[in-house]
Amino acid sequence: MIQTPPFYQQVINFLKENPGHYFGTKEIAAAIIKQYPEYHEVKRKIQNEERESSGKLLFSDQGFQQQVASKVSRFKKTIQKKEPNIRVFDSYRPHQFWYEIEPPKSSNPVIEEIDSKKIDFLLKETMLDEQRLRLIISAINRKRQIILTGPPGTGKTHLAQNLANYLTSETDGLIETIQLHPAYTYEDFMQGLRPIADKNGQLTYKMMPGRFLDFCDRARQCHSNSVLIIDEINRANLSAVFGELLYLLEYRDRTIKLATSKASFSIPSNVYIIGTMNTADRSIALVDHALRRRFAFIELAPDYSILKQWHEREQTGFNPDGLIAILEQINTTINDKNYAIGISFFLTDNLNETIADIWQLEIYPYLEELFYSNLEQIEAFQWDTIKERIQRDRPVSDA
Repeated sequence: MIQTPPFYQQVINFLKENPGHYFGTKEIAAAIIKQYPEYHEVKRKIQNEERESSGKLLFSDQGFQQQVASKVSRFKKTIQKKEPNIRVFDSYRPHQFWYEIEPPKSSNPVIEEIDSKKIDFLLKETMLDEQRLRLIISAINRKRQIILTGPPGTGKTHLAQNLANYLTSETDGLIETIQLHPAYTYEDFMQGLRPIADKNGQLTYKMMPGRFLDFCDRARQCHSNSVLIIDEINRANLSAVFGELLYLLEYRDRTIKLATSKASFSIPSNVYIIGTMNTADRSIALVDHALRRRFAFIELAPDYSILKQWHEREQTGFNPDGLIAILEQINTTINDKNYAIGISFFLTDNLNETIADIWQLEIYPYLEELFYSNLEQIEAFQWDTIKERIQRDRPVSDA
């Protein structure tokens, strides 16, 4: 029968009073060594030593290290046996592990509280239809990972940032953004060996966490939701970059050993992932069905009502009716929702002065690329042809 260590209740009480807090080996060892005469010397070493791996055990006596390691292992077994709502995991960092209070599965009180206080602000910032917005919020609450898809200019990144603010509002939660690209690797995202120069300039190779593992490590120290925004998620080879994460995204309550360090890892329950995907990017073909099954996909199309509402709210003096009519005609000509032109190009308060530049330097070059083998189809959308329609606010059919 496993005996309860003397310090057991002290640590358990702390964990229960601080949900979401995580203990590393250093903290557990500090509780253990109070039973030994060498306590004050070891405590001084732990407090004074400043190393990157904060959980590393710092004892000079090898036998003493083994005694402490044995008691740490026993403590982990006791937790697993007697406290089913506290999950115990080995960390990907050497000599460190952590404990997580399992949140209630039936509800998320943090999100529910934010929902009641912040939904009006979110509606104002995004200008989305309320029913549509609540559907998106419901999806991210349910899956904890979504991808916002759509052609250029549909507000994917803007919505992702506002959703992240919504999920972490008035909490200590983290928001971080990374952008994937074709050169992104498993080592960049998960973990891998990195060259480290010592004080003599000699290179050594050390296992280092990638952006995702580092984010998860910091999120574990938070008491509430943390959100990682992955911009242009489809521009990397996701199967190679994500590795074991593909498994964990589907089975959020499980752990898996990482390929490089062999340490156990699990996605913290308070981590949410919001990806953005430009459907006009040809690399969208790299997103396979296995990945699609693990995310809720939210499609964003050009919403001309938002363009009109935004200029009315900001009192820009620009009437977008003529512009909307032209955009509708262009997107009908394109005849592919994945390549449609969105509205965010035109959400600027000095559009009367800048629209000529926007059209000639951003919109028309995009059309030329789409219709490179049939340019006569877009001649009617050259700036000199359409500027009077926009400026005089005349529908295309009247021109």
